[in-house]
Amino acid sequence: MAEREWGESVDPLEAELRDLGRHLDVPPPPDVAAAVRARLAAGDDPESRRRGRWEHPVVKAAAVLAVVFAGLLVVSPQVRAAVVDLFRFAGIEFHQGEESPVPVDGRYAPLPGERTTDLDVARATVEFRIWVPDVLGPPDLVVAADGDPPRVISLLYFAGPGRPPVEPGSDGPALRIDQFQGSISPVFDKYLTFNAEPVALGSYLGFWLDEAHPVLYVDRTGDIREESARMSAKTLVVEAGGTTLRIEGELTKERAIEIARSLVEAD
Repeated sequence: MAEREWGESVDPLEAELRDLGRHLDVPPPPDVAAAVRARLAAGDDPESRRRGRWEHPVVKAAAVLAVVFAGLLVVSPQVRAAVVDLFRFAGIEFHQGEESPVPVDGRYAPLPGERTTDLDVARATVEFRIWVPDVLGPPDLVVAADGDPPRVISLLYFAGPGRPPVEPGSDGPALRIDQFQGSISPVFDKYLTFNAEPVALGSYLGFWLDEAHPVLYVDRTGDIREESARMSAKTLVVEAGGTTLRIEGELTKERAIEIARSLVEAD
């Protein structure tokens, strides 16, 4: 590791973690070869193996580290902020307390390669389940985006009975449901000046975003597509059966949850 230059500032979080490392008593690595030979000679009793694995020195050290780190989360604002202010859920990265790195203007901007399709074609081409809210019925428009097979499928619902309101003079959708395969790699970045609220939806977890916020699209190569940056309306993010959904519109939390609870797989 390169040494720090004299006079270079030390980040408080890094300083605390360095101090933690100096106070941890980590045992030397075990003699794995000797342990294997001894186990073979003893007949490798499965019961004793299960009983003894939590007494391994390395496991003990890891447990100590986990407990100390949990303590730091409680007492250290720097550690807590580093963990909480940036988190990823099912392919959506939440940046709490950060400004968007690119200018954001307006409520609609097309995703890369956006084109209209229908549910039958979309279901036959994507590698994830497509869900339709039973309380709303089939969408007015289905849009595929980013490549073939599409990476994102969007269900659009325009103004009408039982739909959220739209801005006067707007011809955009009243409700938008983006769907994609949840993954480790981010698909959308969201920049929040407020906290995302966890929501329990039966066996699924979701997050409710109660204010408008910048949303950026991250393409397959990991690059932010600035031309797709826009302001998102209130949004419920939920993961269902390996599919991540963004349910976006001028909704109450209760109505968004009602829509999410009514999701059925497109047929």
